[in-house]
Amino acid sequence: MTIDDELVESSLEDESTRGDHGEIENETPSSPSTAQSYHRSRRSKTIDAMDIGSIVQISIPDVPSQPWTNVTTNDEFVSHLVQLYFTWEAPVYDFVEKAPFISEMRSGNPVNSRYCSPLLVNAMLATACRYSDRDASFEDRMDPESCGNHFFEEAKRLWQASSRSTSLTNMQSLVIMHYFEAHRANDGVGIDYFDAGMKMYQELASGIYDSGEAVESPLQLSWPCWKLWICRCFASLVLREPYFLSPPNLPEPAMPDQVDLNDTWHPYPQLTRSRPFQKMETARQCIELARVIQKATVYLYSNNTTKYEPSGILDIHQQFQAWYEGYLNTVNRTDNNLGPNLTLRIWYHALELHLFRGSISDTAPVCSENTKMISSALDIICNSAKLQRTYFQLYGAKATILLNYNSFQSALFTLYFLEFQEYHEAFIEHVKMLSRLAKKRGMSAFQLYIVKVLARREEIQLPNEVLEIFQELEPAKLNFERRLSKVPVPALSSKAATLIKFKEELLGVQAMATETVSPLLDIDSRSSEDTMRKSSLTRLFDEIDPVLGGLSDFYQQMLTLEDKG
Repeated sequence: MTIDDELVESSLEDESTRGDHGEIENETPSSPSTAQSYHRSRRSKTIDAMDIGSIVQISIPDVPSQPWTNVTTNDEFVSHLVQLYFTWEAPVYDFVEKAPFISEMRSGNPVNSRYCSPLLVNAMLATACRYSDRDASFEDRMDPESCGNHFFEEAKRLWQASSRSTSLTNMQSLVIMHYFEAHRANDGVGIDYFDAGMKMYQELASGIYDSGEAVESPLQLSWPCWKLWICRCFASLVLREPYFLSPPNLPEPAMPDQVDLNDTWHPYPQLTRSRPFQKMETARQCIELARVIQKATVYLYSNNTTKYEPSGILDIHQQFQAWYEGYLNTVNRTDNNLGPNLTLRIWYHALELHLFRGSISDTAPVCSENTKMISSALDIICNSAKLQRTYFQLYGAKATILLNYNSFQSALFTLYFLEFQEYHEAFIEHVKMLSRLAKKRGMSAFQLYIVKVLARREEIQLPNEVLEIFQELEPAKLNFERRLSKVPVPALSSKAATLIKFKEELLGVQAMATETVSPLLDIDSRSSEDTMRKSSLTRLFDEIDPVLGGLSDFYQQMLTLEDKG
């Protein structure tokens, strides 16, 4: 049993015995079964399920809607969204410090505010709508994909009408807007926001803007600039590009001299108690992980890299693992099921898996090092599936884009190994997570459709449970096909065929070893020990790159698509 397995088991035991845990949102932890889940009809309620203030007293920031947004005048709803943002989105990206933001939002004075602005408020509210099931969270309550669009359109209007000067709130707003567009599968548009935000970062990180005057104090700039540097570093690994940008010339977030009793996390709006979070320690760990990832991007994707050396990849992987062991040592085992901690662990596994994807080329030699790397990749997928199942059981479909990407690449990877029970289960788990997220996230639905298309073209028989989920995508089929028409998908098919051929040869070797005449027909009759035996399964991945290389290229092109319809 791995450390991850132990932590998952203990977290579920804690939740099952505590008795104060419950999902309040209408998004309940269950798999959708009909197409109506994507085009659901919503009706008004006498008592909104999210109005838990009348049920139990939970501390949420009391902030005004005016003069910050023109979308609504409902102060309670805006306060609700702000709390959702700081509960689910901020602990992962954490570009906005809560205390100064709340203080200035309460002041109601945009002119003299340095840490709050109408642009930032509307960008945050748009993002927070993904975590709410209230009717007011949707521009069109009959269209789940319109979640947060009204606040986002207001943010776009404010940005287009602004002077676009460099400021802390503008930088924060642009990055938040980028991630919002990414959830809508509009990365081609959203990347412009990210680039503009990064230009501001480079100015702010040095403490100087165009006029040559100091913008903010180093302490106030430190947190958001370091977090942005970290997130851009993570993105470089996913986008397969070297990350040469230096860390900000600002102090690293400092550890407190003593325990901060207010440093807690509560899964709002669940009826549970707050628990210690260790925010600053988590930030320090993220910085250390980013430094390892930066080394990986330079090694893998710099122009002077002629080919990947398995020994070099394994050395980087050892640094990954050393970081993970250190991080787990900072996680209190009685509180390891906090949402931010689970999210960071899942994201770590996604980055770890990507390290292996980028390291194996068409000409990679069949050697023990490559076998070891890809065997580890399978373990990563299975571990992340367990963590995501735990996350959903505890918190429902409240997840950032980090979980989207992890489930997408894991589903693509395991699609070709459904004959093996462990990977069959992991595949289903990752498809389920994408399905849950697809209710409000266009990117997740498109990713599901890609998996469906590849399975059909490779003539892979899918589990009935997965077929039911894919059936729900039919209403959006024409839109998805239009997007796919812009990408050279057939190249993936030929590469995938190479993998299938290799797998069949391996199964033939297995069949000879077990005196089985037809391995494909007899696979279900094998004992679980034979099916799960690592010595056989690791050999499946000696030539995995024909699929992963193509899929990575495909994913990059998919990210740049702009929906002009």
